[in-house]
Amino acid sequence: MIILIRSTYIFFCLGNSSLISEALRHYQRLERQNDEETSTRKLDKQNRRHYQHVKECKFRPIVIEQGVTQKIKATTTNHHFDPIQLRRKQCSSTLIDEDLPIISNCNLNYLSSPCSSSSGFRSNSHSLSNQTSSVSDDIDISNENLIKRTNIIKEIYKTEYDYLGHLKNLVDGYLKKMRLRTELFSEKQIELLMGNIEEIYDFQQSFFQLLKLSIDELNPHESLIGKCFLLYKEEFKKYSDYCINHSLSCIELVKLENNITYRHFFETCRLQANMIELKLDAFLLTPIQRICQYPLQLNELLKYTSYEHKDYNNIQQALYTMRDVASYINERKRHREYVEIIHKFLVTDSTQTIQQKTNILYGKPIAERILKRCKNECMEFTEKYKRRPQLIAILVGGNESSKLYIRNKQRIAEHVGIEFHVINHLMHVTPLNLINTIQQLNNDDNVDGIILQLPLPLHLIDKTEQFVDAIRSDKDVDAHSTSNYNLYRQKSTSLITIPVVTAVREMLLEINESLQGKDVVVIGRSKYVGTPLALMLSQSTTNSKNNLVSGATVTICHRDTHLNNLTWYCKHADIVVSAVGRPKLVTHRMIKEGATVIDVGISKSWTDKAVMHNKRFVGDVDFDEVKRIARWITPVPGGVGRVTVACLISNLLELARQRKEMK
Repeated sequence: MIILIRSTYIFFCLGNSSLISEALRHYQRLERQNDEETSTRKLDKQNRRHYQHVKECKFRPIVIEQGVTQKIKATTTNHHFDPIQLRRKQCSSTLIDEDLPIISNCNLNYLSSPCSSSSGFRSNSHSLSNQTSSVSDDIDISNENLIKRTNIIKEIYKTEYDYLGHLKNLVDGYLKKMRLRTELFSEKQIELLMGNIEEIYDFQQSFFQLLKLSIDELNPHESLIGKCFLLYKEEFKKYSDYCINHSLSCIELVKLENNITYRHFFETCRLQANMIELKLDAFLLTPIQRICQYPLQLNELLKYTSYEHKDYNNIQQALYTMRDVASYINERKRHREYVEIIHKFLVTDSTQTIQQKTNILYGKPIAERILKRCKNECMEFTEKYKRRPQLIAILVGGNESSKLYIRNKQRIAEHVGIEFHVINHLMHVTPLNLINTIQQLNNDDNVDGIILQLPLPLHLIDKTEQFVDAIRSDKDVDAHSTSNYNLYRQKSTSLITIPVVTAVREMLLEINESLQGKDVVVIGRSKYVGTPLALMLSQSTTNSKNNLVSGATVTICHRDTHLNNLTWYCKHADIVVSAVGRPKLVTHRMIKEGATVIDVGISKSWTDKAVMHNKRFVGDVDFDEVKRIARWITPVPGGVGRVTVACLISNLLELARQRKEMK
């Protein structure tokens, strides 16, 4: 149209230059007007399309600057937009969802319907911008909160995963290996070092599995993790025992690490498990750090969780719960510290009173009384039969405790006037050779008693009963053979009794300790010590000869008894008898005030303190601590052992006299 008009007009005005100039100016005006109308129609159509797109998607509007064309992926009206996924699209290439639209960074201005002038266009655009600015700001804040909530959830999961790895190192890398080294660690030492870390590890594994299932991998911000803390709120209280014990654990660890043997052991455990370069004390601190970290993480999570979120109430309750757990732990720890301060005050300021209540029951006076009688009997036997009684001890291997017993027996026997000999067998002696030795002694009429020193080496220990039964009953001074043992169990009249049982009875007689109605704990269930001791203490009989009233309520504890239960039983017992050979198994925390403690066990200690004080042999009881609480306590050495040997000598003389009289 314009081209036609222009051609006609120019052709008409060819002859006049002024008319030609006027025609050109008129043409330029028409062309500018046409360009403005075309541009206006394009902008109007484009803005209407984008406004409709924003309305359908219910998402932040995409802004188009004047003169700029923005291409957007086509989406349907039913497509669900996740704000946090869109923000991930912009922030991380690893989290991009290819199905989501790409949003570019544009100015936050809407374009209204264009008008014929640029000034009118800007005026209408500014009006629409004021209407939508508040909505855009709210959406932007919501997106930021969702991102922060996602990051906090990821942090909780990651820290929990790392923490579980530390617990695994403590249990598998240290605790289980410590239990295998019984020559280095007693059960009490292990409990003092590790506390209840095994219980915490088992609980945390279950908690982590529930936490893992509660996290939505596609939409982490929608994860419902508050219920995990609420379901395990009682289990978290297990940390209180661990936190209370931690200070004592650190003290014990410092003592052990002063010894190069323990330092080498801990470092070997770390290297074998491929742990990071952290010492054991750092690993032991992680449970305390973790239980303090939970309230902080939950508080941050609650801050960025909207009221409308399904997990808001659970997160809020979980935060209150973990704060209560922390308060519970702190309260118990303060109470424990208060009790320890009071106890320390009583111990330091009332030492004289405690010493008046505590008495050490030495075995020497009792043993001397028995041996004096034995010496007279030995002299009578020698005069009558023209020879001294003869006792033979069989020692297999080089067990230090066994060597100590043999030396004591030999010294005391020779003091009484008994002929004593030791037959030493190497560690790897065969069962057949050992049986042959016993049979030769059985057939020797000059031998009045045979001792097979226990325990035997590992390769023979399963056949202990077979070797013991090979000894003739009339030469079995230990009364360990099945025939003598059955006579004792059946309460039959027997010439002899098991020496250690007789020794414990004699020591209770010394302090006029009546057993009737008393609660007694026997630690150890061996056939030759623990079980016969429990039987003697529980028998409801009155021995008219020594006036000892039995009939106690006896509880037997053994290796399968949980340490917490052992502590409880001992704490409520009037008499505690330990016969297992574990150094410092029984501590002052396990004994009630005024109890009687009989320590039958003996073992060799390799600690620096023991070597320094030349006290290499120790009992099952922590003597220095327990003597502050107990009314009566036996030392090791110098307690039950002396009396046991004296009772064994008495058995020998009784058997020797009977054999001669029966001929």
